Amino acid sequence: AVALLDRLAAVSIERLVDPHHKVVHAALRLVDALLSTYPQAFDPLVERLLPLLLARLHEARPALRDAAALALDSLCAALPPEALFPMLLRMLDIQAPKVRTSALLIISEVAPAAAHLLAAGVHMRPAVQKVLPLAAEKQPELRRAAIDAMLALHAAAPPTFLAQAGQLPLAAQHQLRSLVAADAPELAAQLATARPVARRSTQPEQPRQARPGGGSGLG
Repeated sequence: AVALLDRLAAVSIERLVDPHHKVVHAALRLVDALLSTYPQAFDPLVERLLPLLLARLHEARPALRDAAALALDSLCAALPPEALFPMLLRMLDIQAPKVRTSALLIISEVAPAAAHLLAAGVHMRPAVQKVLPLAAEKQPELRRAAIDAMLALHAAAPPTFLAQAGQLPLAAQHQLRSLVAADAPELAAQLATARPVARRSTQPEQPRQARPGGGSGLG
């Protein structure tokens, strides 16, 4: 039975790129059903599945959009934030505006559940670095989704967000302030007064050289 479910999962992904919309709709419903009952079937396939579902959220046919949204909800429910959030960030590397826009929308939705993750700079840093450049893209939907995702990152872990924003290059800090000024003027003001955290040198401290003539140099 497990082997059959695994095979069904693989076939459903293959059918998500079928040219016939009825086949795609049936595949989306199958994906949703499998994720709701046996999500383990997609464990080795989730990196392939996620961008396909994200892209289908922009379908012209409402039935396909709705089916994709249901399947995506089931996928998000099946994955813990520790697995889902980094995966969504990787989706931003895909050179497809629709996939990127959908990933940003989901990032905004799941950021509150990932607050414990984003409270650590090691996780907040790549999120800020990946989302910020997309706020300068030409596509209005992509740009708006990136700004909303940036605001969601701040809301999830404000001190960590501000600390990481202070580590950005000055040009990027100015860009970030400009982007959030209309929606969050208080945040823009905080960013304007944020100071970068000094980084400790990784070079070992060199021993002091004794002054010529010896002695402590006093008297």
